[in-house]
Amino acid sequence: MGLLLAVNAGSHHEPRIVILRYFGDKKNKSNILGLVGKGITFDSGGYNLKYSAALETMKFDMSGAAVVCASFLVLTQNKPKINVVAVACLTENVIGGHATLTESVITSMSGKTVEINNTDAEGRLVLADGITYAIEKEKVTKIITVATLTGAVVAALGENLSGILTNNRKFYRELRRANISSSRYMGSSSGGAFLQEFVQKLPFIHCDIAGTA
Repeated sequence: MGLLLAVNAGSHHEPRIVILRYFGDKKNKSNILGLVGKGITFDSGGYNLKYSAALETMKFDMSGAAVVCASFLVLTQNKPKINVVAVACLTENVIGGHATLTESVITSMSGKTVEINNTDAEGRLVLADGITYAIEKEKVTKIITVATLTGAVVAALGENLSGILTNNRKFYRELRRANISSSRYMGSSSGGAFLQEFVQKLPFIHCDIAGTA
């Protein structure tokens, strides 16, 4: 998982991948929803260092991972007939003697290479490897990613709306029916477009919760 390791390179603490599985539809085990969450436990920005005020809330950059893990409490309480696997990608993004440098080229778990032009755009990197892990190791058939991914979504939608990007309208309508949002003003981001490069041909939804987290 080269991208996750690249983000973690400056940290004293090793990264972790947390896997949670719920199988409520054992007659249809080939249909699995994958939830992939960004879990940056502290985000300094790396060598593209954040300014002082921006650092104050960076302990919350793990909110995406918290959401996908918390969803399992709802699953165990309501016991729906669905199959869900959550992948939470956990690491710090900090400066250190071995931290990844800007313009480094890193090979992802999928085999695709990524040039890192901004070390503070680390969320999409850990999610990309998390997506590949969910597809290759857990055999998920559709994917939802959840992350505090971009400041752009806050500028566009404010702090009361999350941005949505999808490659599948039918899957998107399922999300709408879940009452996560009934707003026609749901938006998307370039970070989500990057993640789509790693989902192969699976139905995909990305939730950017940078404002609402």
